[in-house]
Amino acid sequence: MSTKISPKKKPAKIARETKISRVQAPKDVATDDWQRALRRQFGREQSFGLENVGTDTFFSEFRVSNPQSKSIYRVAIRGRNPTDNFCAPKALTS
Repeated sequence: MSTKISPKKKPAKIARETKISRVQAPKDVATDDWQRALRRQFGREQSFGLENVGTDTFFSEFRVSNPQSKSIYRVAIRGRNPTDNFCAPKALTS
């Protein structure tokens, strides 16, 4: 007797122009997808400074600054998977 396995249901996508709630995930959207969409939305709404401090155009290291919070971050883009990349706060130097 064989067991039929149904394909995974694709998570619903969030339209780019839709304002996303920070307190409640949209129905049929996985938590990870909701959180990614929130970060994208925040990034589009802010006026971050971006400086490539590495040697490559895309897969490189960047200095990202937020003039509103006066925060600076080190961002490394190493690959397509989320675990390939990282973001870390950078200490301000006088």
